[in-house]
Amino acid sequence: MCVGVAKYFKGTGWVLAKNRDQSYIPVTTFIDKPDPKVGEIFVLDDKEIKYREGMNHRGLTIISTSLTPVLSIEDNASDGKNIYAALHMTDPEEAAKYLISKKMTGYIFIGTQEKMVLVEAARKDKGDKQGIGEYVSTMRVIPKDETVVRTNHGVDLPWAGFQTGYSENQDIWRKSSERRKEIAEQVAEKANTPEAILNGLASWVDEDLQMNVFRIAKKKEDMQIGRAHV
Repeated sequence: MCVGVAKYFKGTGWVLAKNRDQSYIPVTTFIDKPDPKVGEIFVLDDKEIKYREGMNHRGLTIISTSLTPVLSIEDNASDGKNIYAALHMTDPEEAAKYLISKKMTGYIFIGTQEKMVLVEAARKDKGDKQGIGEYVSTMRVIPKDETVVRTNHGVDLPWAGFQTGYSENQDIWRKSSERRKEIAEQVAEKANTPEAILNGLASWVDEDLQMNVFRIAKKKEDMQIGRAHV
């Protein structure tokens, strides 16, 4: 359950920012490996769920946020493997089409300094089971005058992600998704530098700690920010 932001800054180019939190205590490392085509590939690596995301030396960057409504069916290992493969590419649209061909779900931000592509992809419900049916995706190049913020509920696919009426937990998660999107949009709108986005996403805005972008757990199952090791 994450927040992704993409904003274009004149003189800098496209900037991607993300806050990543989980219901467990994630401990992540960073992997930096040479590659003959793109120079190097640098990724965040979550050892517990095998998820990876990051960038290559040619500037292609990939981050994602979840649109899987039932956390237990999210295939983090497969997503991490496919993102790592896409980071061997140089064009955002090529990488986006590759990830769609692998039926990766979620909001997938794929950008270079001068081009940003957003994929929104999810699986429809199948009978009374959420998120295991037909795969549906959208893909578009984002104009430089548009700032994009996405959390964990669908926008182009409004039926995707967390929905109200399925369970008490999902009701709370949908409320949090909407509130975190609102806060992050306010942060991104005001930000004049990339650093301002990062600082804003880490700010404490809402008294309910689970409604902030940077979340702190009060009980075991709450979402919380992870730890990173270099």
